[in-house]
Amino acid sequence: MVPNDPRFEPKEPPEDALTHVLGGIGSRAWRYQARIRLAASVEAASSLLPAGSGLLSPSDDGGCLWETGSDSLIDLAAYITRLDLDFTVESPPELRACLERLAERFTAAAAGRPQPAADAAQRPE
Repeated sequence: MVPNDPRFEPKEPPEDALTHVLGGIGSRAWRYQARIRLAASVEAASSLLPAGSGLLSPSDDGGCLWETGSDSLIDLAAYITRLDLDFTVESPPELRACLERLAERFTAAAAGRPQPAADAAQRPE
């Protein structure tokens, strides 16, 4: 059966459809969208990251830019640090603040200094 008129006009998919889709599910779907410079090549970083975790693109310094996201800053910080790579957070500023709080906590723990109990309202999201 052939319809009387076309239901839609087919369009060409984006040149790199995979990148387009991963960009949507890897970062834009999250409350916090992050841009992180990793001190690793795209190839090295992609071997550490699961598919769908965001977009990796090469940078001029031999590293790469990772565009990703999360609904939780603390989860995003933990995920980044477990990669065991040097990194720089370009955005969001809230992620940098979360990392600063965690760095203070880790420094105190490494030095054996007790920390006061944190109020749940003061914890990073």
